[in-house]
Amino acid sequence: MDENVPRGDTAQYPMTSFPDAQDWERVLISDLEEKFGPLRSRSSMVAKMAVLGAAYRQVEEGARQRQAALEADTAKF
Repeated sequence: MDENVPRGDTAQYPMTSFPDAQDWERVLISDLEEKFGPLRSRSSMVAKMAVLGAAYRQVEEGARQRQAALEADTAKF
């Protein structure tokens, strides 16, 4: 298969994405999509969490640097 299969906005591929599938293939596709759809949703959530985690680490590092600079400046007094 060398072309993209349209999925739309859901985690599962609709059966209309496989218009040329034979009956036995449709059964297999349906069974697999019931299992892989939730995995795709969870994978997307984990990816979003990783992005948020990286952003949080950057914010925390900046706050630590500002705190250290403030403490260094106040130590001079």
